[in-house]
Amino acid sequence: MLGVVTLMFIASRYIQGNEAIDVYFILRIITVAISLGLITAAAKNLSLSGKKIIANEFLDENYPESKA
Repeated sequence: MLGVVTLMFIASRYIQGNEAIDVYFILRIITVAISLGLITAAAKNLSLSGKKIIANEFLDENYPESKA
C-alpha cells in the first residue's frame, strides 16, 4: 500500500502538475488509514489463531481422553 501511495504521489506531481497533489492528498490519507487498520486486524487474528493452536496442543498432550 505504501508503494501505491508513493506512485500516486509521483504520478500526480510529475504528470499532472502541482495542482493534482491536493486532489490525491485525501485519497492517500484514506488509503494509508485503511491499510494500517487491515494490518492491525491481521496481526490480532494471527495472534488469536496462534493462541488457539497452542491451547489445543496443550489439551491434546495433557488430556487425551477429552478428545472426542
